Formats: sequence, structure tokens, C-alpha cells
Amino acid sequence: REREREMEFVGASGFCLTTGIYRSQWDCTASATTSLLHKPSSSPPSSSLPSFLFSLDPPAKPAFVEAASGATLSYRDLRARTALVARALRGLGVNKGDVVLVVTPNSLHFPTLVLGIMSLGAVFSTANFLNTREEMQTQVQDSKPVLIITTGDLQSKLDGLISGPLVLVQELLAQIRGCHEGVVVPVKPSCVEVSPGDTAALMYSSGTTGKSKAVVCSHGNLIAMSRLLGQVWGGRDRAGHDDVYVCAVPMFHMFGFSLFVC
Repeated sequence: REREREMEFVGASGFCLTTGIYRSQWDCTASATTSLLHKPSSSPPSSSLPSFLFSLDPPAKPAFVEAASGATLSYRDLRARTALVARALRGLGVNKGDVVLVVTPNSLHFPTLVLGIMSLGAVFSTANFLNTREEMQTQVQDSKPVLIITTGDLQSKLDGLISGPLVLVQELLAQIRGCHEGVVVPVKPSCVEVSPGDTAALMYSSGTTGKSKAVVCSHGNLIAMSRLLGQVWGGRDRAGHDDVYVCAVPMFHMFGFSLFVC
């Protein structure tokens, strides 16, 4: 009986004794979030974060501006490059459910890489690029990525950690140079079916009290977060909005990822 009471408490808290994982008791699908915000949607709930994001903004509107160079990426270009990244990753053998680790500083290309991975139904994961090789190894052993994307100056931290390929961002971008500013690249619908309950990302905790732990985020979780942030900040959901936000936080962190990718 005592065991049953313990299980009842565990169930109410969302903690599973078998897996050691807390599970949200909220319904975090896009449709549930719409109801929560009391804002009816004119379009059906999106199945993936990329499809949701690309349904929101005018194609010609700037999505990202690189402060150092002034380079601008419109939503049209972001969508086209996302499709090209997904195509390149598929050519490298990445399939639905595979984990792809991205280890880079903030850049104009970070969101493109993330959304390209998710478009395939693959799982995006990232790490602090300031981590030591030993810390990287611990995270790799936990997340088991099939492919790592990084920059040349970080390559030595990651070489040999997985049996799969290590791809440099510069090399991947060289494969998708067919997408230039102002050029519309046909985007074919992905043949991969992605549902809101599918895992979209493995984000890691800071490891304050021990080793970093993976936090599983579904597409539905991230869509819900995006909608909530839009409401709180009054951004996408405000007609004619032209707000510009400075990205001074790392996108490998959940905070920066939430604000500037979702």
C-alpha cells in the first residue's frame, strides 16, 4: 500500500521511477496552446517546428541580420536554405530519429542548421563550444549523435568522438551555395512525416550539481513555447510589428535557442 501511495505521488508530480525523468502534465501541443491563450488559429496545428515558423512571417521580411557584416537573411532565404541543409544532411545518411550535434558559436547559419535537422525528423542537439574535450565526450556518449557539425577552430575538441562524420560548417555551406540572396529555391515538401509528439531537440542542463543532463523537447513543446513567447513579447502576433532584438545570449543555451530560433 505504501508503494502504491508513492506511485500516486510520483504520477501526480510527473516523475517516472523507471526512467528517472519528469514529464510535463500539461498538454503542450500547438492546439492546446492555442486554447490556453484564448486565441483561435485560422490554420490547422503545425506538425513540426519548422513548418510552424515558416507559416508565420512574410517571405521577404528579414529574419536575421549579422551585425559584423550587415548580411541579412530573409524568411524566404531561411526557408530555402533550411531545405538545402536538410537535403545535404540526408545525403550524408541522416534519417528521422537520428541525433545531430551542432557545436558552433552564434552565427547567421545557426538557425538554418537547426531547422534543417528538424525538417528531416532528426533530433537537434548542441553543446557549449567552450566545453573541454572531456566534457564533449561525456555529452556525446549520452546523446549518441550520428553526425557532428562544427567549425574549423573547434574541430580538435570533437575529432574521433564518434564513428560517423564530422562536418565543418564551411563545407556544408559550400554544398548549398545554390541559394543566394533574393533567389527563390524551390522547396519540396519533406517526405518524412513529423508529428508534434516527435522529439525535436536534446538540450542539456548546465550541470550545476553534477554532469549535464539531456532534456527531451518535442516539436509540440517548442511550438507551444514559440506561441507563448509571441504572446508575452507581443511580437509576431502584433500586426505590423517591426521589433528588432539583439542576440547577446548563446543559441546553444535553451534561453537563446528559445528566443532566436523558436
